[in-house]
Amino acid sequence: MATLTHITDKRIPGSSLPGKVITVSEEIDFSTTGAASGDVVQALNIKAGQTVLRAGLNVSTVEGSTATAKLGDGADNDRFGSGINLNAATQSQSTASFKYASDDTIDIVAGATLGNAKLTVWAEVTTTVS
Repeated sequence: MATLTHITDKRIPGSSLPGKVITVSEEIDFSTTGAASGDVVQALNIKAGQTVLRAGLNVSTVEGSTATAKLGDGADNDRFGSGINLNAATQSQSTASFKYASDDTIDIVAGATLGNAKLTVWAEVTTTVS
């Protein structure tokens, strides 16, 4: 099991848009960045004090074989979803909001070896850091 960082440094501006809610996203193409079962893929940066209002993922290219994933963070690897089917072109989302006390990342935890799936991880996040 490895931790793979797939963040293109799309940091959420904590002070440039005070009091706003923005959607951040990151596309992950496992055909170019494979993952083994149990690997943690860091997808989005979250700053201390920010609240994630909703998070999810959209599968645009299916894996082609049985594959699931969890969507969470460093403290709770399935905070935003578990058993997400990566072999169906679907959208998975969670409305479980969470305020972060420290910097963290929203992560995908592979439930199988991934080598074909293409998906977008997204989150609606407050820009206020308090």
